[in-house]
Amino acid sequence: MTTEVLVPRGRRPVDLFLVLRVLLAVGWTVVACVTLALGERESSIDHLAAAIADGHVHEVTVAGGLRPGSTGFATQQVRWRSGFVPYVAEVVQRSPGDAAGGDLPSGVPVVRQDIGERLAQRSPDVEVTRVPVRYAGSTLGKWWVPDWVAISGFALVALTLVLLARGPEPRWATRWGWFWTMALAPPFGVPAYLVLGRPRDPVPEGPDRRVTGFPALMLALVFLPLVWVVVTMPF
Repeated sequence: MTTEVLVPRGRRPVDLFLVLRVLLAVGWTVVACVTLALGERESSIDHLAAAIADGHVHEVTVAGGLRPGSTGFATQQVRWRSGFVPYVAEVVQRSPGDAAGGDLPSGVPVVRQDIGERLAQRSPDVEVTRVPVRYAGSTLGKWWVPDWVAISGFALVALTLVLLARGPEPRWATRWGWFWTMALAPPFGVPAYLVLGRPRDPVPEGPDRRVTGFPALMLALVFLPLVWVVVTMPF
Protein backbone atom coordinates (compact mmCIF):
# COMPACT_ATOMS: atom_id res chain seq x y z
CA MET A 1 0.00 0.00 0.00
CA THR A 2 1.41 3.33 -1.00
CA THR A 3 0.58 6.68 0.44
CA GLU A 4 0.54 9.81 -1.66
CA VAL A 5 1.68 12.98 0.00
CA LEU A 6 0.38 16.17 -1.56
CA VAL A 7 2.92 18.98 -1.44
CA PRO A 8 1.33 22.41 -1.81
CA ARG A 9 2.72 24.38 -4.66
CA GLY A 10 4.36 27.65 -3.80
CA ARG A 11 2.88 30.83 -5.07
CA ARG A 12 4.50 32.44 -8.04
CA PRO A 13 6.38 35.55 -6.99
CA VAL A 14 4.78 38.80 -7.95
CA ASP A 15 6.53 40.50 -10.85
CA LEU A 16 6.84 44.00 -9.45
CA PHE A 17 8.13 45.42 -12.72
CA LEU A 18 5.15 44.00 -14.58
CA VAL A 19 2.83 45.57 -12.01
CA LEU A 20 4.66 48.89 -12.37
CA ARG A 21 4.42 48.73 -16.16
CA VAL A 22 0.67 48.11 -15.99
CA LEU A 23 0.18 50.91 -13.46
CA LEU A 24 2.18 53.28 -15.64
CA ALA A 25 0.07 52.41 -18.66
CA VAL A 26 -3.08 53.08 -16.64
CA GLY A 27 -1.60 56.32 -15.28
CA TRP A 28 -0.68 57.63 -18.72
CA THR A 29 -4.15 56.76 -19.99
CA VAL A 30 -5.77 58.64 -17.09
CA VAL A 31 -3.55 61.70 -17.60
CA ALA A 32 -4.36 61.74 -21.32
CA CYS A 33 -8.10 61.50 -20.66
CA VAL A 34 -8.01 64.18 -17.95
CA THR A 35 -5.98 66.45 -20.22
CA LEU A 36 -8.62 66.14 -22.92
CA ALA A 37 -11.41 66.69 -20.38
CA LEU A 38 -9.98 69.59 -18.37
CA GLY A 39 -7.24 71.01 -20.56
CA GLU A 40 -7.26 73.61 -23.31
CA ARG A 41 -5.38 73.26 -26.55
CA GLU A 42 -2.90 76.07 -27.13
CA SER A 43 -3.64 77.78 -30.44
CA SER A 44 -3.36 81.10 -32.26
CA ILE A 45 -5.52 83.94 -33.52
CA ASP A 46 -4.81 82.85 -37.09
CA HIS A 47 -6.27 79.44 -36.32
CA LEU A 48 -9.31 81.11 -34.80
CA ALA A 49 -9.77 83.30 -37.88
CA ALA A 50 -9.61 80.24 -40.13
CA ALA A 51 -12.13 78.36 -37.97
CA ILE A 52 -14.51 81.35 -38.05
CA ALA A 53 -14.17 81.62 -41.83
CA ASP A 54 -15.01 77.91 -42.16
CA GLY A 55 -18.10 78.35 -39.98
CA HIS A 56 -16.82 76.14 -37.15
CA VAL A 57 -16.82 78.81 -34.43
CA HIS A 58 -19.80 80.95 -33.42
CA GLU A 59 -18.93 81.90 -29.83
CA VAL A 60 -15.73 83.39 -28.43
CA THR A 61 -14.82 84.47 -24.91
CA VAL A 62 -12.26 87.21 -24.28
CA ALA A 63 -10.50 87.84 -20.97
CA GLY A 64 -8.25 90.68 -19.92
CA GLY A 65 -7.19 93.77 -21.79
CA LEU A 66 -6.60 97.47 -21.19
CA ARG A 67 -9.18 99.59 -19.48
CA PRO A 68 -10.67 102.45 -21.53
CA GLY A 69 -8.29 105.41 -21.59
CA SER A 70 -5.33 103.53 -20.12
CA THR A 71 -1.94 103.19 -21.80
CA GLY A 72 0.68 100.47 -21.89
CA PHE A 73 -0.04 96.85 -22.66
CA ALA A 74 -1.99 93.92 -21.25
CA THR A 75 -2.35 90.25 -22.08
CA GLN A 76 -5.67 89.06 -23.48
CA GLN A 77 -6.88 85.48 -23.60
CA VAL A 78 -9.23 84.25 -26.31
CA ARG A 79 -11.11 80.98 -25.87
CA TRP A 80 -13.34 79.08 -28.25
CA ARG A 81 -14.46 75.56 -29.03
CA SER A 82 -14.20 73.86 -32.39
CA GLY A 83 -15.90 70.49 -32.33
CA PHE A 84 -15.11 68.81 -29.03
CA VAL A 85 -11.75 70.55 -28.50
CA PRO A 86 -11.45 73.73 -26.39
CA TYR A 87 -8.81 76.17 -27.60
CA VAL A 88 -7.03 79.12 -26.02
CA ALA A 89 -4.80 81.79 -27.52
CA GLU A 90 -3.04 84.83 -26.09
CA VAL A 91 -2.36 88.24 -27.57
CA VAL A 92 -0.82 91.39 -26.13
CA GLN A 93 -3.04 94.44 -26.45
CA ARG A 94 -0.93 97.58 -26.73
CA SER A 95 -2.34 101.08 -26.57
CA PRO A 96 -2.01 103.06 -29.82
CA GLY A 97 0.19 105.72 -28.23
CA ASP A 98 2.49 103.32 -26.42
CA ALA A 99 6.06 103.51 -27.72
CA ALA A 100 7.99 100.46 -28.77
CA GLY A 101 9.90 98.58 -26.11
CA GLY A 102 8.87 97.38 -22.71
CA ASP A 103 8.92 93.98 -21.12
CA LEU A 104 6.52 92.26 -23.50
CA PRO A 105 5.86 88.51 -23.29
CA SER A 106 8.00 86.69 -25.83
CA GLY A 107 6.33 84.76 -28.61
CA VAL A 108 2.92 86.41 -28.12
CA PRO A 109 1.46 88.46 -31.02
CA VAL A 110 0.87 92.16 -30.38
CA VAL A 111 -2.35 93.95 -31.40
CA ARG A 112 -3.21 97.62 -31.13
CA GLN A 113 -6.94 97.08 -30.88
CA ASP A 114 -8.86 95.17 -28.24
CA ILE A 115 -9.12 91.65 -29.63
CA GLY A 116 -12.79 91.38 -28.65
CA GLU A 117 -13.68 94.55 -30.56
CA ARG A 118 -11.59 93.39 -33.49
CA LEU A 119 -13.40 90.05 -33.66
CA ALA A 120 -16.81 91.74 -33.32
CA GLN A 121 -16.04 94.10 -36.21
CA ARG A 122 -14.59 91.50 -38.55
CA SER A 123 -17.03 88.71 -37.69
CA PRO A 124 -20.36 90.24 -36.61
CA ASP A 125 -22.03 86.82 -36.57
CA VAL A 126 -19.69 85.60 -33.83
CA GLU A 127 -20.85 86.19 -30.26
CA VAL A 128 -18.09 87.71 -28.12
CA THR A 129 -18.40 87.32 -24.34
CA ARG A 130 -16.22 89.00 -21.72
CA VAL A 131 -15.01 86.81 -18.84
CA PRO A 132 -12.45 87.23 -16.03
CA VAL A 133 -8.85 86.33 -16.74
CA ARG A 134 -8.18 82.66 -16.03
CA TYR A 135 -4.67 81.31 -16.21
CA ALA A 136 -3.96 77.61 -16.45
CA GLY A 137 -1.68 76.27 -13.77
CA SER A 138 0.83 74.65 -16.13
CA THR A 139 1.40 73.49 -19.66
CA LEU A 140 1.73 69.85 -20.64
CA GLY A 141 2.99 69.74 -24.19
CA LYS A 142 0.64 71.99 -26.16
CA TRP A 143 -2.11 71.86 -23.54
CA TRP A 144 -2.99 74.18 -20.66
CA VAL A 145 -3.80 71.96 -17.69
CA PRO A 146 -4.25 72.27 -13.91
CA ASP A 147 -1.08 72.01 -11.84
CA TRP A 148 -1.87 68.56 -10.51
CA VAL A 149 -2.20 67.15 -14.01
CA ALA A 150 1.22 68.50 -15.00
CA ILE A 151 2.77 67.20 -11.77
CA SER A 152 1.24 63.79 -12.43
CA GLY A 153 2.69 63.84 -15.93
CA PHE A 154 6.19 64.66 -14.68
CA ALA A 155 5.90 61.93 -12.02
CA LEU A 156 4.92 59.41 -14.69
CA VAL A 157 7.93 60.44 -16.77
CA ALA A 158 10.23 59.86 -13.78
CA LEU A 159 8.68 56.48 -12.97
CA THR A 160 8.88 55.38 -16.60
CA LEU A 161 12.59 56.21 -16.66
CA VAL A 162 13.08 54.34 -13.37
CA LEU A 163 11.39 51.28 -14.88
CA LEU A 164 13.63 51.54 -17.93
CA ALA A 165 16.84 51.97 -15.91
CA ARG A 166 16.21 49.56 -13.03
CA GLY A 167 13.89 47.03 -14.61
CA PRO A 168 14.88 43.90 -16.53
CA GLU A 169 16.45 44.16 -19.96
CA PRO A 170 13.62 44.96 -22.41
CA ARG A 171 12.87 43.24 -25.67
CA TRP A 172 13.19 44.66 -29.18
CA ALA A 173 15.59 47.42 -28.13
CA THR A 174 18.24 48.06 -25.51
CA ARG A 175 17.73 50.53 -22.67
CA TRP A 176 19.37 53.29 -24.68
CA GLY A 177 17.33 52.36 -27.71
CA TRP A 178 14.07 52.76 -25.79
CA PHE A 179 15.36 55.92 -24.10
CA TRP A 180 15.97 57.76 -27.37
CA THR A 181 12.67 56.55 -28.77
CA MET A 182 10.77 57.91 -25.76
CA ALA A 183 12.82 61.12 -25.53
CA LEU A 184 12.44 62.19 -29.16
CA ALA A 185 9.08 60.64 -29.99
CA PRO A 186 7.15 60.54 -26.69
CA PRO A 187 3.64 60.23 -28.19
CA PHE A 188 4.73 56.97 -29.81
CA GLY A 189 7.77 55.90 -27.79
CA VAL A 190 6.20 55.77 -24.33
CA PRO A 191 3.17 53.64 -25.30
CA ALA A 192 5.40 51.41 -27.43
CA TYR A 193 7.79 50.83 -24.52
CA LEU A 194 5.03 50.05 -22.02
CA VAL A 195 3.40 47.59 -24.43
CA LEU A 196 6.41 46.06 -26.20
CA GLY A 197 9.19 46.54 -23.66
CA ARG A 198 8.59 43.26 -21.87
CA PRO A 199 11.62 41.56 -20.32
CA ARG A 200 13.75 39.63 -22.78
CA ASP A 201 14.46 35.94 -22.26
CA PRO A 202 17.03 35.27 -19.53
CA VAL A 203 19.05 33.13 -21.94
CA PRO A 204 18.33 34.49 -25.44
CA GLU A 205 18.85 32.18 -28.38
CA GLY A 206 21.25 33.43 -30.99
CA PRO A 207 22.89 36.86 -31.23
CA ASP A 208 21.38 39.96 -29.68
CA ARG A 209 19.43 41.62 -32.49
CA ARG A 210 17.80 44.33 -30.42
CA VAL A 211 17.91 47.93 -31.62
CA THR A 212 20.72 49.73 -29.84
CA GLY A 213 21.04 53.38 -28.86
CA PHE A 214 22.56 54.92 -32.00
CA PRO A 215 20.20 53.30 -34.54
CA ALA A 216 17.26 54.21 -32.31
CA LEU A 217 18.50 57.80 -32.15
CA MET A 218 18.80 58.00 -35.94
CA LEU A 219 15.37 56.41 -36.42
CA ALA A 220 13.79 58.81 -33.93
CA LEU A 221 15.40 61.78 -35.70
CA VAL A 222 13.96 60.58 -39.01
CA PHE A 223 10.45 60.48 -37.54
CA LEU A 224 10.90 63.67 -35.50
CA PRO A 225 9.18 65.90 -38.14
CA LEU A 226 6.15 63.59 -38.06
CA VAL A 227 6.08 63.79 -34.27
CA TRP A 228 6.23 67.59 -34.44
CA VAL A 229 3.31 67.65 -36.88
CA VAL A 230 1.23 65.43 -34.59
CA VAL A 231 2.06 67.47 -31.49
CA THR A 232 1.43 70.88 -33.06
CA MET A 233 -1.50 70.09 -35.34
CA PRO A 234 -4.60 72.09 -34.36
CA PHE A 235 -6.86 69.03 -34.75
